[in-house]
Amino acid sequence: MAILPDSKFIDTYYFNNRIEKELEEVKLNLASGSCTSYDEYKYIVGIIEGMEKSKNILQDIVNQFDENDEE
Repeated sequence: MAILPDSKFIDTYYFNNRIEKELEEVKLNLASGSCTSYDEYKYIVGIIEGMEKSKNILQDIVNQFDENDEE
C-alpha cells in the first residue's frame, strides 16, 4: 500500500509520479511483447493515451491554480 502525503492539500508531485510509475509499467509490458492480439494492443495503447491525458489534465489544473495565485 502506498504511503500518502501528510498534507491535506493536493500534492500534484505525488500524483504525477504515481501516474508516471504506472505508465512506465504499462509501456514496459507493451514493449516486452505481452500483447497476443491487435485488439489487446489497441487496448494497452488506449490505457497509455488515457494516462498521458490524465497527466495533462493535472498539469492544466496546477497551471490554473498558479495563475489564480498570481492575481
